[in-house]
Amino acid sequence: MVLEALAAVGLASNIVQFVQFGCEVISTTLNLDNSADKVANRHNEIQVIAKSLKEHCVALTTAQTSNQSLRDLAKHSSDVANELASTVAKINKDVTNGNSTKSRYRRFLQASKSIIKRGDIAKLQSRLESLRDQLELHLISETREHQLDTAMALEALRKSNVNQDLTYNTKFATLALKLDGIHHELSQVTACVSLKKLENPVKQFKEGFQGITDNITRATAILGSLHYESMQARHDAVRDAHKRTFEWIFSANGQSSEDSRSKTFFLPWLQHGQGIFWITGKPGSGKSTLMKYLEDHTQTIQALQEWAAPKHLAFASFYFWNAGTQMQKSLRGLLQSLLYHILRSCPKLMQSLCPSRWGAHIPSAKLSALWKVSELREAFKALKHHISSVSTKFYFHVDGLDEYEGDHYDVIQVLQELSECSDVKLCLSSRPWNCFQDTLGEVADKTSMLRLHELTAQDIELFAYENMLLHNRRLNNRRAIFDELVHEIRTRAQGVFLWVCLVVHSLREGLVNDDPIGILRRRLEGLPTDLEAFFEHILNSVDAVYQDQMARVFLAALTTKNPLSVMHYSFLDEDPEFCLATDFSNLSDEEVRWRVEQTERRLNGRYKGLLEPYKKGDILQPGDPIFFLHLTVRDFLRSPQIQKMLLDRAPAAYDAYVTIGLTLVAEIKYVKSPSLYENWTTLLVDFFEVLRDAKRPDVEYLVVDQMELITRRYAALGFTSPLVEISARLGFAVIAVHIGRIDYIKHRLAKDPKEVDMNALLFHAIQCPPFFDSEEEHSCGGMYWLESDCSYAKSAECSPLLYVVKFLLDNGADANCTVNGDTNWRLFLRRFLGSISKGPYHKKHEDTTWHDVFKLFLDHGADIGGQTDIWIEFIHNRNPLAPLGFDGACSTVFETLLQYGLKPDARVDGLSVWETLISTSVFPYTASPCETLTPGQRKLMEAFLSVTTKPEYLLTETSCHKGGVVWLRWALNSLQNDKVFEQTKIFELLLQCGVDPNRQMGCNTFWELVLESIHGGIGQDSCDHRFQAYQDLIILFLRHRADPHCAKLHKLVGWHEGVACVGAFSPGAVHSIRGILSKEMEDAPSRKGSTESSHVSATAPCLSP
Repeated sequence: MVLEALAAVGLASNIVQFVQFGCEVISTTLNLDNSADKVANRHNEIQVIAKSLKEHCVALTTAQTSNQSLRDLAKHSSDVANELASTVAKINKDVTNGNSTKSRYRRFLQASKSIIKRGDIAKLQSRLESLRDQLELHLISETREHQLDTAMALEALRKSNVNQDLTYNTKFATLALKLDGIHHELSQVTACVSLKKLENPVKQFKEGFQGITDNITRATAILGSLHYESMQARHDAVRDAHKRTFEWIFSANGQSSEDSRSKTFFLPWLQHGQGIFWITGKPGSGKSTLMKYLEDHTQTIQALQEWAAPKHLAFASFYFWNAGTQMQKSLRGLLQSLLYHILRSCPKLMQSLCPSRWGAHIPSAKLSALWKVSELREAFKALKHHISSVSTKFYFHVDGLDEYEGDHYDVIQVLQELSECSDVKLCLSSRPWNCFQDTLGEVADKTSMLRLHELTAQDIELFAYENMLLHNRRLNNRRAIFDELVHEIRTRAQGVFLWVCLVVHSLREGLVNDDPIGILRRRLEGLPTDLEAFFEHILNSVDAVYQDQMARVFLAALTTKNPLSVMHYSFLDEDPEFCLATDFSNLSDEEVRWRVEQTERRLNGRYKGLLEPYKKGDILQPGDPIFFLHLTVRDFLRSPQIQKMLLDRAPAAYDAYVTIGLTLVAEIKYVKSPSLYENWTTLLVDFFEVLRDAKRPDVEYLVVDQMELITRRYAALGFTSPLVEISARLGFAVIAVHIGRIDYIKHRLAKDPKEVDMNALLFHAIQCPPFFDSEEEHSCGGMYWLESDCSYAKSAECSPLLYVVKFLLDNGADANCTVNGDTNWRLFLRRFLGSISKGPYHKKHEDTTWHDVFKLFLDHGADIGGQTDIWIEFIHNRNPLAPLGFDGACSTVFETLLQYGLKPDARVDGLSVWETLISTSVFPYTASPCETLTPGQRKLMEAFLSVTTKPEYLLTETSCHKGGVVWLRWALNSLQNDKVFEQTKIFELLLQCGVDPNRQMGCNTFWELVLESIHGGIGQDSCDHRFQAYQDLIILFLRHRADPHCAKLHKLVGWHEGVACVGAFSPGAVHSIRGILSKEMEDAPSRKGSTESSHVSATAPCLSP
């Protein structure tokens, strides 16, 4: 709405500018001065007019708004603008054709009179005046409406942020003032010219509004990333305190001095205290109920506001729940929930606590990325440093520390560090375990802790009395005896509310049957006072016909990681054939309602209230979760003795994981209509978690096949999601590839090989590598969110990627098969070589993995010859910032390719792999005589030279640069510096490849060029090791049939026609060289004829070192 108003004002401004400019154009044309000295200036004006009119045409035609009348005005304006532009262009053309200033002026006058006649001018003036009138009417009516809409939008936005930091409200007020200014300017509109005043206000308003909306977008995204679905679930699931219980915590002063409740100081601590207040108590004593009572009570907020004054109060709570989701029992869940409430109450802190997210561009995936514990802890460390910058005090309310899944000392440390801030205090609750007693109990004094089970005797009595009366009002007629029974319940309860709940539930049958007090007392005496013994008593009281069902349901409830819903429990008793039926349809609303009611009754009858649903509304819904009555129930059922009892009572072949898996299948088949992608993905994540934990491949295969059937059914019905589309086309084998589950692919191959497209699976494995540790985002069609421990792939003696690709290639996948328009081999090369071109690997295992897969493709017949364009592209795309990393990887790649048959002279568009390598990577154009080969470059060149089949090709014109063989020139120059030893290997490789040392290279032979380079090196400050290298090089060339009669050799060693003389080498060196020369002369008295036959034409490059 606001942006539309701004767009409308902006377009209106464009039209205004054009109308004014059009009038100026006509005025300029009609009133041209006849003086010749002003012609040049007029000519410039015409050029400016032509350019500006073109800009107006673009502005009018590209502007966007949903207002039809304004669009019509823009269209008419564009038509006039084009006509004017065309006219001025003609005038300008005629003017510029003149040879002199005077002639150009006359031509302009003639063109003006011939092109723009008086009638045309009058017509244009009329159209412009009409546009001006229409625009004035439009702005006075429509734009004022947009102004009102904008003001309303600002007010709504301000109200939606009323609880946030006052900074935003101040900015909203500033924008509102600017909008009032725009309104004032609009009210003064009497002519189009006055609309110029709107330009700056509109621009400032738009910039200010955009800045606020960007910040709100960031804040919303960050809060959204912190929020999770189950954040309030535990608070809502905790039962409300019974009426009139716990009231004493706010009225301790009103209790008698003998009453232990008079010594509680929670209210004073809320008003004036600091640090931590610890609430502890026995299991089942009502700690969570009290914590909920305190959070929801208005007096808590009032007392905290008294403590916070004059600052603002920020309140955040978290309820650990070991039976809930992972977020409800983890440190990440705690920190994320608290940070969410902190930033929601005080958004000014976002930039300080979440700097990397706040600085991300809009839109950015980083804003909504999952939070890591390390990032959350950093945010709370920053809170300690920046808390003084805000006028806010923080109160944290955390329940159930004992239900935290992890090292309890970790969570204690985090909370204690928070309490060190003067503007932060916390109320914590937990069982009285040693870790909490040692850390919280030892620090706390009598004024900052309470033991709940020692303070609730009267509350328990009230609760028992009123709940028993609900089942039998006639008990009031025997008040004295009834009071004795209630008092006995209070005494036996020992401060445990949960025990009282179970007692009332157990006595219900006697109360309904109107049993005498005596019989009720005997019933009470028969109930154990110990909770665990009580639970066992309840289990044994279940009818024998329900014992196996009870055992199966409890085992399933203990096994699931996330609470099962009402509909899940309705399917737990179903025959497996019902869940695995191939023909299925959604249950009707009536059938679903009936199942919900049936499940609710079964929970009461078969499971004696130990399982209870959490109603999110007044009526129980199919998706409402079902929990154990209390954490102590679950702990009791997990004890070894009770586990054995449940397994003995369950059917022999019962498997809880299988049951849960079939239940999820039944839900997706019969209940959930996946209209929302979120529902679909949540179900699948739960489903795969269950299968992963089952460790029963045969069952997994059965259920996964069912899931594939369901996805194909939904795809046929038109439901679209990336997962459904991929699964419907390729089957769930594609997921198996992603998580490294080769065993499932084997299952599908054994079932029906024709149904498995191995080439498509290979394509997917390359496109979205299985659990490859990389920061790249894979374009795997929405599959990135699916997690698995990849246990099968990890058990292999290689990486998941190599493991999967090897299996696929070994079982029929074709490396050269075309999938989605390209071969799997080329797809792999682009990913593999592309990652190398970016620079050195950050993780060594990535280097090894990708190269091993590279060799795997080659072993399975990947086409090398047809990919010459990719090899050349790979060389060209080297990263100049990381040459060493590239050269090492590049040499490894090409060494492997050469081993598998790559031809160095393979060409694309006239360019060979060898030429590209030499000119681009090994000896770039910038090479100078002082440079040397890197280890990777030298290794790469050695690899190419070692496989060359046409040695003469290495010295041909095709590898030249600017008239010379650049790499050979570099090698010759290198003989004159201290790197001569490193380059000797290059010449040795050339000779071993069959290069003729007597080959003519323009003015000299190859051999003569080497000798000249040696002579140049000797002329410098040579050391002994360089002379040794020269000696070895000369001997090397002679042994490879270099011409022993070469005059340059004789001159170099000081030996000619058998007459000894002083040369460049030492006598020992000369003696060695003479020995080789003598042998060569004996084998071939003269090589002159053979060398002449090997000379090339005079067009060969002439090199000189």
